[in-house]
Amino acid sequence: MVGWGVVPRLLDPTFEQHLQDKSVMAGMSREQVMDAWGSPYQMNVSYTEKGIRREEWIYEDWLDSSTIKHRYLYFEEGKLIGGWY
Repeated sequence: MVGWGVVPRLLDPTFEQHLQDKSVMAGMSREQVMDAWGSPYQMNVSYTEKGIRREEWIYEDWLDSSTIKHRYLYFEEGKLIGGWY
């Protein structure tokens, strides 16, 4: 059985529909995420012991003058591996 995480990628292998919908998905490149969501508010970069580059992108969404919502995306070697918001 094909897992649900794989089905969207099979239906949209180049992520074109995701880009049109302004949504992101694991497997996208940094450039594709920037096309979908724009530049992050903050980016944190680190390296593993094996030299793998990891990035944490933080987006801020102001709901009103005193309420902010954060979105976090995580990359390894330029590919989106996950996130939460």
